Amino acid sequence: MKELKEIAYRVGPGGMLEGFSYHDGGLLGVHLLRRPDALDVRLDLVTYEERRVELLLCGVTHLDVTSFRQGNIVLDIRLVTVAEAVVDDELVAAMANRLYLDSTRLPATIGSHVLFLSSSYGAGLIATLHGIRVMEAD
Repeated sequence: MKELKEIAYRVGPGGMLEGFSYHDGGLLGVHLLRRPDALDVRLDLVTYEERRVELLLCGVTHLDVTSFRQGNIVLDIRLVTVAEAVVDDELVAAMANRLYLDSTRLPATIGSHVLFLSSSYGAGLIATLHGIRVMEAD
């Protein structure tokens, strides 16, 4: 198995993650990684070109994963600040319906960002967190 190295990513228009390939790739696994003071979540992805990518969600405070299936196909991944999320109708609805968070009264411990993964087939994911790291196979 090839070693993973951390890569730079960008947040583009609408919060779309850029800098690595994931569109039409697969979501292979969701792993909870408990630290003494926090919870991290590792998403195992494979690109359309069969390249392995790990997306590490750091300091997760709220998480919902729905409809995980064999053969999940990733459509897009958005990363926005909490301030941006509370004025985005789609994210406000997802935070309310899936995380049970009222966007007008968010807890101070919510984290700084919201990550939203949508799929054309299979799993959807929403999380509040403190940051992300992206690792890719050489």
